[in-house]
Amino acid sequence: RDARALEAAGYLPRLGVQYHWTNRGYRGFDDFLAQLASRKRKAIRKERAAVRDAGVAIAVVTGSDLREAHWDAFYAFYRDTASRKWGGGYLTREFFSRLGESMAERVVLVLAEHGGRPVAGALNLLGGDTLYGRHWGCVADFRFLHFEACYYQAIEFAIARGLARVEAGAQGEHKIQRGYLPEPTRSYHWIANSSFRDLLERHLFNERATVAAEIAERSLAATRDARAALSLATGAAEERLRASIEATTRAIEAQAAAERARQLARERRTASNDLDIAEREAQAARLSDPSQRRAAELAIEREKRMQSMRERLGGVDSQILEAQDSAAAFREQARYFSDIRDQAKSLSSDISNFLVDGFANAGKAGKSVFSNLAEGAVGLFRRN
Repeated sequence: RDARALEAAGYLPRLGVQYHWTNRGYRGFDDFLAQLASRKRKAIRKERAAVRDAGVAIAVVTGSDLREAHWDAFYAFYRDTASRKWGGGYLTREFFSRLGESMAERVVLVLAEHGGRPVAGALNLLGGDTLYGRHWGCVADFRFLHFEACYYQAIEFAIARGLARVEAGAQGEHKIQRGYLPEPTRSYHWIANSSFRDLLERHLFNERATVAAEIAERSLAATRDARAALSLATGAAEERLRASIEATTRAIEAQAAAERARQLARERRTASNDLDIAEREAQAARLSDPSQRRAAELAIEREKRMQSMRERLGGVDSQILEAQDSAAAFREQARYFSDIRDQAKSLSSDISNFLVDGFANAGKAGKSVFSNLAEGAVGLFRRN
């Protein structure tokens, strides 16, 4: 309902992707590892061992255990990351203190120490059934520490608390190798400039199809990897894993096949629509009457909006179309008055130039007449 209302108001939809870990009833981290392919399982164990062998100790701090010293350390991590990525952070040191004072039970702070000195940290926020990864920072480099603090510690915490998922945020296909799968996200954007809006709308339409196909393919690949783990599972664990993988695989395969079919159909429709629009634009350009040409251009713009709506919604929504028509009418009215104003300015400038030239020419003519009269009078006096 919200999506349709936003689109009716003229907002452009965008499909994005984040990487989430889902708890499938795991009893511990090893239970989670068991459903991964052997190569992924070995890689994760190797990464975690490397952090321990480097002498890095990890602590998870939350609730009443949070202290100002923890925030001092994490603020240093945050500032270091912000200075390297963005040139400066927007969060202040006071913000973190107030975060701990007002919602300590929702804060899950992962801190890493080396030789008794804080060296890195990851800030998570706890929701009803989800752990949200927010910020990461460090003041010393240790191989694989980022993965340990941000991904593996979050998974262990979620399993221990019985949380349904961990949302690690956008970016980073490397998260797939660590048990996080792509999930679609949606946002809506207002673009005031009509020309830029039309261009961006076409781009977002193509992007949505590409992102949806990529999500389906990556999820399917990750699930196929999990099938390899069945060879090492036994008993009840094997049955749970098999049922989960089979159900997920069937759903994702169906989604991927359907998305590929929709993508092919969309590309065919787009090609046909583009050809039709190009022919209509050529016909409009051949019209000699300006008003007829403009009416044809407006009709083409309306057809483009209807085609876009058919692709997004599967048909033409009369309420959305009415709202778009009203907005287009206002834009056309504004363009008309803008043209009238420009014509008035041009006419005013022409009149002004005409009057100035007229006075200048009149002045020259007057001087010429006066000069002739003067010369005639002088000649008359000389003859007398």
